[in-house]
Amino acid sequence: NILSLLLSIPNLDVNAVTRDKRSALSIAIESDQTEAQIDFLLTTAGVTVQAEHVLHACLHGKRNILKQLINRQPEHLAAKDFLQRSPLMIAVILNDATMTQYLLDRGADCNTVNLLGMNCLHVAALNNFTSITKMLLVAQVNYEAEDSFGRTPLVVALEAEHLAIVEQLIQGGASPKSAHNYRFKNHRNATLLHKFTLENRPRMVEYLVKKLKFPTDLMDDDGKTVNMLERVG
Repeated sequence: NILSLLLSIPNLDVNAVTRDKRSALSIAIESDQTEAQIDFLLTTAGVTVQAEHVLHACLHGKRNILKQLINRQPEHLAAKDFLQRSPLMIAVILNDATMTQYLLDRGADCNTVNLLGMNCLHVAALNNFTSITKMLLVAQVNYEAEDSFGRTPLVVALEAEHLAIVEQLIQGGASPKSAHNYRFKNHRNATLLHKFTLENRPRMVEYLVKKLKFPTDLMDDDGKTVNMLERVG
């Protein structure tokens, strides 16, 4: 075949990349080549598995190819793209439970963070991925981790009004105190309760007070409690 003919060329660089930084393996992953063809590149041609190949397979949802690559280079479980996303985080973003579970089983770190300081649970909470959230909690992800904005996954879920996720997190051990203590520093240190009151989100106000026992006497930098805001409104 053509590949065999190419491999007969003296001094052929099987790991060469194009101007747009794509190697033969990258192109094969993108172009729906079979597992046998991928194996040919890895075994017969001797192509080296790079971190970007693993990330590429994840982004394209190629689970079986991902397994082939990880089996050869398991250290690439810790690969990061330009947004500091790991293969596991990409699987979470894709809401791919099968790929996520595989990577967890292989020992992928669920607490690694992206460019915004978010771990995989933050990402699952933001996107309302309940099945993925359950898997991450079972894997003992750090549910109290704070992102670059000081938000725990619980705060992220509350802001997005993803109450099924909120319930999962609390049942999984997350403390409501992270929500009580969170402040919007660029908005007079308002609390979540201030925010939801000002945004006229009565469902969330009720949820915070009744379900999360949110203190109603907390003040912002103007010395205003939520009750004062309601009187003004």
